[in-house]
Amino acid sequence: MPSPIVLKVEFEESGEAIKPMANAAMLDPTTAEVTWPVTVWFDGSRTYDAELDFGPRKIKKITLDPHGRFPDKNIEDNVWPRE
Repeated sequence: MPSPIVLKVEFEESGEAIKPMANAAMLDPTTAEVTWPVTVWFDGSRTYDAELDFGPRKIKKITLDPHGRFPDKNIEDNVWPRE
């Protein structure tokens, strides 16, 4: 069953201002949660290239399914960079 895509994006503490994205909510000054609707899968695709345009602030970490809503045998591969 198709599901929405949810990413938690953590930024470096210092740097230029984080540019807002329409599908992102800031959780705190250095963390955003980005969501794409389930409709991204309706064309039959099995992969999705998520585009993140927050401006020049460096991204420290990205986590897929940060709330653990979906069964996953290996949650360690949901994090970039690998820990």
